[in-house]
Amino acid sequence: MREIKFRAWDNLRKKMLCKGVKFMIYEDGSWSGVDAISGGVLVEEDDILMQYTGLKDKNGKEIYEGDIVKFSGRGKWIVEWESGENDGYSWEGYSTPIKSDYKTFEIIGNIYENPELIKEDA
Repeated sequence: MREIKFRAWDNLRKKMLCKGVKFMIYEDGSWSGVDAISGGVLVEEDDILMQYTGLKDKNGKEIYEGDIVKFSGRGKWIVEWESGENDGYSWEGYSTPIKSDYKTFEIIGNIYENPELIKEDA
């Protein structure tokens, strides 16, 4: 069973929140992020919530939605959730069956902190 973790992109402060934050997801689909120690709200509804895929890259770094991964000899892709017949994470169309190859991926950034990586050639 994979560990359920989240991080969030703070639109106001333009930074990633992922340490010491607990995310509460409610039945109506809304959510909030709170400081794990003080209980104070850290993340607002207009921030972007991203889930941990349960996979780690070749350096042992956790892979989250929104990460940009480089796959040796095959370019780089954005990690996204893909709903459908075979729900799972995809790397721009290259879906879940690649789990056997994920240890060759390397996270090179994410779409919020490093948008320039999306435009660069692989």
